[in-house]
Amino acid sequence: KAKFIISAQKTIAFFDLQEDTNALLCLSPDSIGGKMMLVRALVGNYPLYITEPSLDPFEHIIVPLDFVALVPTQVAHILKNPSSLSKLKSVRNILIGGADIPLELSEQLLSHEIRAYQSYGMTETVSHVALREIGKETAYQALPGIHFSTTSDNCLTIHYPELGTQAIQTTDCVELLNGHAFLWKGRTDFVINSGAKKIHPEELEQRLSPFIT
Repeated sequence: KAKFIISAQKTIAFFDLQEDTNALLCLSPDSIGGKMMLVRALVGNYPLYITEPSLDPFEHIIVPLDFVALVPTQVAHILKNPSSLSKLKSVRNILIGGADIPLELSEQLLSHEIRAYQSYGMTETVSHVALREIGKETAYQALPGIHFSTTSDNCLTIHYPELGTQAIQTTDCVELLNGHAFLWKGRTDFVINSGAKKIHPEELEQRLSPFIT
């Protein structure tokens, strides 16, 4: 529980969530993303509106919102509904996680001038440890109190002293820019070795996405 609170405090501070913040829980509380929305509201002491998880959770929302966490599939469906899109555009803080965001979706958010952040994290870190503003930043930036290093094969190592755990080793291949920022390449588990050239399918997918729906 202490780790959940530490993580919640970092997100609250980053997005400057005050007691008059209106937040929406539209993820299943069985997931870590849903649980963290509950914990953040308890720690931040702000109102949390709850709706059944769906592809378009904004369809029946009538209150103005300041903070919401979504997965890319939900964002894609919201953008197709003019009414839901209008509501999304008025949300001050949008957190997107659970999967990488396709290039097309990123460009749509940018074209609609929607400010949203992609999160990076894992179960071992309770929630996200880094964020990047979609369409404006290519690198993930560490939250305060967290720093990074890499192994000899460029796998990301997360240093999160406040959790009271040793360094967390990932299988994510990154380009480390400094101790607090990195470019995500993909997972080493998925790397294609072609004539000694390492190809990350995730990067290849991003490059092909403008041509293949």
